[in-house]
Amino acid sequence: MQRLRDFMEEGEDTSSLGMVLREAHRGVGGNGEVAGLLIVEVIPGTPAAYAGLRGLRSGINSALSSAAFAASLFFAPAMLAAAVVSGTRVGESYDLIIGIDSERITNYLDFSERMRQARTGELVYLSVSRNGKRTQVPIRVPIVSPAIFGAP
Repeated sequence: MQRLRDFMEEGEDTSSLGMVLREAHRGVGGNGEVAGLLIVEVIPGTPAAYAGLRGLRSGINSALSSAAFAASLFFAPAMLAAAVVSGTRVGESYDLIIGIDSERITNYLDFSERMRQARTGELVYLSVSRNGKRTQVPIRVPIVSPAIFGAP
């Protein structure tokens, strides 16, 4: 259970599919925010990369936050703009996993349990919110060492 403890302390973990995940909430199709697993990074050459999954990109938001903060050094009311920009997701591009094979996924424990049930070589379908729009992404389960899931 060392991996579980590491995840809970650090907030991110790498899945056997080749992506770094973080529990998060994002909007889906104008229906408010839902819980899921935000793909922070996709490791090249892995099943996640071959499936076309995408990691978090927030360049515009970071630039706006930096500009608002810099402006607040010279004009105090700009501090309010810095707070507003950092609280929004302007220009953010993301994939949020919200399900596997029609089973709802809201956290890493749900995800790892479902992946433990999948067999090597099996094709699973990830329900993903990509920038707020739902899509299905087929991905093949790789051969994985049991150590990935916290077993000795």
